[in-house]
Amino acid sequence: MPTIKSPHIFLFPSPPSSTELKIITLPHPRTLVPTRYLVHPTQGLHEITKLTAPTSAPRSWLLAPPSELSSPPKWLGNGQILQDGSMYICTPMDPLFVLLPRLFPADAADAITRFLPIEDLFEEITREREEDEGWDWELVIKSQVTEKRLAAVCDSVDVGDEKAYKPSREKLMKVLGGKCVRMAKGGLPASMEEGFVQKPLTRPMTEIMAEEAEKKRAENVKELEIRSVGKGEDNNEAKKEKEGNKDAATEEAAALPTPPDSQAARPRLAEASQEVTDLLHIRVASEFISQSYLSISIAQVLSDHLQKSHDFTPLDNYLAELVKLRREATAMHSDDFTLKRSYEDDEGIIDRKRKKKEEEEAEKKKKKGVSRATKELQKVNTRGMAKLTSFFTKKAPA
Repeated sequence: MPTIKSPHIFLFPSPPSSTELKIITLPHPRTLVPTRYLVHPTQGLHEITKLTAPTSAPRSWLLAPPSELSSPPKWLGNGQILQDGSMYICTPMDPLFVLLPRLFPADAADAITRFLPIEDLFEEITREREEDEGWDWELVIKSQVTEKRLAAVCDSVDVGDEKAYKPSREKLMKVLGGKCVRMAKGGLPASMEEGFVQKPLTRPMTEIMAEEAEKKRAENVKELEIRSVGKGEDNNEAKKEKEGNKDAATEEAAALPTPPDSQAARPRLAEASQEVTDLLHIRVASEFISQSYLSISIAQVLSDHLQKSHDFTPLDNYLAELVKLRREATAMHSDDFTLKRSYEDDEGIIDRKRKKKEEEEAEKKKKKGVSRATKELQKVNTRGMAKLTSFFTKKAPA
């Protein structure tokens, strides 16, 4: 009797229109490691991501047949429990990524330099090579999405009744650059937004506190100036009173705490502008796409292309200023800790000396309070003598 394999749970972004799904093996576009993908004739290639419950909180699946099915599948029967609680999420993936290492190889000698009909181009891309291990290219090529994506990164010419294609790096950079911009504008996932955008742009706490102190100082000065306006008095008296109140406001403002000279001398670093934030979004999106789907050579070309098409100078200057401020804040914290530690050590030494002196003085007072007879008795050798208290103990009954 053949053994029935345990099923797996797959989650699709939308229910497939048919059951013509197949899991294939292709080289990963960046590492060239054999990787599993799911392919659909009309919906194209899907990336498979496995989600596993932590070992501290294991999970399992309970599968039950729908009530409307009169005859459930044989593998399901009346129900089944899957001990493995993993879930596989399938998300649409641009088939262009898995074809890029063949379309734009790192070695210029392997590049396609002539126009080819679409069938010949597919054959050139998928032909077996020495490093191949029998990849499943056929289903990818037959997909309706693949031809459209190839045309987007190729120059084309009309040859009779059909078109011929040749890979174009300029069109490839235009497509990849557009992907980075759309990903940045569409919004990054919450974890990426927090870890790669918000955290790098966060100003040091010393900078924020200094800015709040300056705002509070300005508000206090403004409030004091408002109080200086008097009603029901003639102009001269009002003017004198206003000048007096301004002087009082100036004196009170001078009494407010001010930041150190080193910080007061330079302008405050404001919050990151929208331009700086947008540029960082584009950079994070490009790094994510490069590290996930592009070879090292193509990723470098994309980085150079973005540097030319976008001016990252405001972002680089802002990040450099943040690094400088963080270093200053760290140095100030280190100095404060050293001074505090030194002060605590000095206090400890003084406290120990004081306690030692008090103990010596107490010992001297104790010795002075002892009489001469007591001192003489303390010198007597009492070894072998019974203690005085032994004469007052009760005798045991006979």
